Amino acid sequence: MLASLDLLVGAVVGVLPAWVVSRLVLRAVRAWHGGSTRLIVGHAVSWVLCSLAAAPLFAASEQPYGLRAAVVLIFPQLCMLLADAVRQQQSATQATEPRSAPRRRTLIARKVTTG
Repeated sequence: MLASLDLLVGAVVGVLPAWVVSRLVLRAVRAWHGGSTRLIVGHAVSWVLCSLAAAPLFAASEQPYGLRAAVVLIFPQLCMLLADAVRQQQSATQATEPRSAPRRRTLIARKVTTG
């Protein structure tokens, strides 16, 4: 059974590696215009890479190698996936919104008095 301390450490400390590795993986597959599928595959690859890198830190003799690290690091990776999905959705809605016509600026002249 996973200790709650492992989950806390994984949730707090695992955010930075999840963010860095997911940025690298998503940058590597940026030519693929897969939308949500691209995000899911990119974050799945990032989760596997982070789990393999952290497996020696969370090793347990009674569990398969890397299982504890994979379970602990799933939450930070899902948080990064959710943040990217929200950001992608916001950029898609901003791109489809019609832009309003620019306002015409009027010149207001002031009378200058000389004295």
